[in-house]
Amino acid sequence: MKEKRKSIISSFVIIICLALMVEIFLFNFRTYRSLFFEEKMLGKYETWVENDEENNSSSLFINTNGEKVYDLFIDAGLLDEARGELDEVTVKIDIGDKDMNTGKILFNPVTEILLSPSDPSSHYVFLDNPRSADQIRMDFQAQKGKSLRLYEVKLNAHRPLFISWKRSLLLLAAGTVLFAFFGMFIYRKRIS
Repeated sequence: MKEKRKSIISSFVIIICLALMVEIFLFNFRTYRSLFFEEKMLGKYETWVENDEENNSSSLFINTNGEKVYDLFIDAGLLDEARGELDEVTVKIDIGDKDMNTGKILFNPVTEILLSPSDPSSHYVFLDNPRSADQIRMDFQAQKGKSLRLYEVKLNAHRPLFISWKRSLLLLAAGTVLFAFFGMFIYRKRIS
């Protein structure tokens, strides 16, 4: 009986370790990938764009001088004057390259994201197709009665480790169910 209890406890310890390893190394692979990027501060701002009825988006153009763009860190939010709190803001990001014939910058849409003050990982924008760019355009979608607060933008930012405890618990539950299923199967094989 003691051996069976020891076996079950050691199996649960293994399941917990595997769930944590999957969470830390597999689901956070972008953290380790970003360690190889050369981080560059594109600007520190204290921009406050007041929004009225005519102005529902604010654009920011940043020169990158042909640097390779892997990801961005954008620290921004919409300030709700009535509550005095930051709300989420939608940002559309376009990457521009200089046209060789005309010399004008032509923008290609890359992604549209939601920056949430309650989710720090949403401020790190991963670009699916990394490439060299001459300019980045960010269109912040504002709402009436709220002002845009933009604090800083980094190119190829080093992403911190974000651990989702909900996902870890889900992995732990799935591992326990699999262990119970396969444990019964193996136990029945041993009895036969």
